[in-house]
Amino acid sequence: MVAKPRCTSASAAQPLLDETVHEIPVHAGLGDDPIDHDISPDGRGSRERCAEREDPHATLGGSTMTTFARIDRGEGRAAFARLDGDRLRLLAGAPWERTSETGEEVPLAGARLLAPVTPTKIVCVGRNYRAHAAELGNDVPAEPLLFFKPPSSIVAADETIELPEESSRVDHEAELGVVIGARCRRVSEERALDFIFGYTCVDDVTARDLQKKDGQWTRAKGFDTFCPTGPLLVTGIDPSALAVRCRVNGEIRQDGNTRDMLFSIARLIAYISGVMTLEPGDLIATGTPHGVGPIVAGDVVEVEVEGVGTLRNPVRPRG
Repeated sequence: MVAKPRCTSASAAQPLLDETVHEIPVHAGLGDDPIDHDISPDGRGSRERCAEREDPHATLGGSTMTTFARIDRGEGRAAFARLDGDRLRLLAGAPWERTSETGEEVPLAGARLLAPVTPTKIVCVGRNYRAHAAELGNDVPAEPLLFFKPPSSIVAADETIELPEESSRVDHEAELGVVIGARCRRVSEERALDFIFGYTCVDDVTARDLQKKDGQWTRAKGFDTFCPTGPLLVTGIDPSALAVRCRVNGEIRQDGNTRDMLFSIARLIAYISGVMTLEPGDLIATGTPHGVGPIVAGDVVEVEVEGVGTLRNPVRPRG
C-alpha cells in the first residue's frame, strides 16, 4: 500500500537550514516561515513540481512508508523521531520541516509517546459518512460541514479520556487524521494532496447530549482530553480505502472504510483551505463512520486505522 512518487520535495532525509536545535519544548508551536501554497519546500514552483507527479496519493511525507513519533525527553521537552525497527532515531525538528537526524537514538520500548502533532488548529468534518449521518437522524450535507476542536483537547495514546460532569452521554468517534505538511491557502482539489505530510488516528470524543442541547458544537467537542491522537504519524500510504475501526473493551463498535467518505480528502483540503490558511502540522479529522456509541468510566477505547496504527485510551470521570 505504498504510493509511487508524486512529489518528493520534502523528504525527511534532507537537512534543515538550522540543525542546532535537537529538542523542542513539549508544548512548542510550529516553526516560522511556513511555505505558501504555490511554492514547495525546496523552493520550486508548482508547475516544475507537477511535471514529476505520477501517483495521485504521494504527499509531502514522501512516497515510501515511513513512521514518525514524538516522544517525551523529560523536563518539559519533546523530540520527534523516525521509527527504525525497535529504535527511534531522533530528528532535529518536526519531520515536515525537511529535518535531519541528530545521530541520537532511543529504544521504542520504554519511550513515552506523545501526540505526534502540535497543531495550530484541529479542523473537523461532520457527517462525512452517509451511514453515520443517518444513524443520528441527520441529512447528509451538500458541502463539507466544518467545526473546530481546540488543540488543548489533544491527549496522547494511553492517556485518559475524562468524562465531564456536565454531560451524561459521551461518545467515541473513530477517524482518520490528516496532517498538513506545508502552508496552503486556496489550493485546488487537483493539488490538495501535495500538502499532506501524513496520517494518524483520531478519536473525536463528543458529549452527545450537549451537542444536541447547544446547537453549535464547541462545548460538546472541546473538553480537555476529547481529542486522543496518535500514537504514530505515518507517511507514504494511500488513504482512499483504509479500514477505520473502534473497539470498546475489545468489542467492535465501528467498522468503516475511508472509501465511503462523502467528500474525499482532496476535496476537504481544497474546501478548508478556501476558508482558512492551513499551517504545517495542522490536523484534519476527516469524519467518522457509523457505529458511534457511549463510553463510560472504566472503558478502554481503541481506534484503529489500517496501515496507520491503533490508538488506545482508558476512560474515567473527570477528577
